[in-house]
Amino acid sequence: MKTRSYTKFSSLFGSVLLVAITVISSGCATKAKPVENQPVAFVDSMTVPLAFEDAWLLTRDVLLQQDGIEIYTRDKRGMFVVYTDMHREKLLVPKRSMLTITLEEESKSATKIAVETVAQRYGVTVLTYPGWREDNKVSEEEVGREIMESIRGKASSN
Repeated sequence: MKTRSYTKFSSLFGSVLLVAITVISSGCATKAKPVENQPVAFVDSMTVPLAFEDAWLLTRDVLLQQDGIEIYTRDKRGMFVVYTDMHREKLLVPKRSMLTITLEEESKSATKIAVETVAQRYGVTVLTYPGWREDNKVSEEEVGREIMESIRGKASSN
C-alpha cells in the first residue's frame, strides 16, 4: 500500500516539476517589452518666409494668444517648450501634452519651424517619485496643428 501512494506522489511531483521547467525555460517571465510600447511623438514641420528673429517673435506671439497652454521655456536660440492644461481620462489618470517647438534658420529670409507633440500622464512607478512621464501612444491633441496653422496664417499675412 505504501508503495502505491509513493508512486502516485512521485508521478504528481514529476508532472508538476515538468510544468515548472517548461514555464521557466519558455522565458515568459523574462521577455522584453515590445518596441511599440516605447514613447512616441508626433512631429510636424514647415518653412516660413521670415527671418529667424521675426519667426521667433511670431511664434512667441502665437503661443501667448493660445488658450489652454503654458509656456515653460522660451529660448532665443530657437526653442519653446509648452504644456497643455491637464485633463483626466476615465476620471483617474491625469494627462497632458508637451510640445517642443524648434526654429532653425535655413537662409536669411527663411526659417524652419518644427513642433513635436508628446503625450504625458502623471503617475508613480516602483522606482520613481510621482511625476509626469511620457505616454506610450501618440498624442491625440490638436494643439500642435492649431499652433502650426496660426503661425502659417500670420506668416503669410506679413
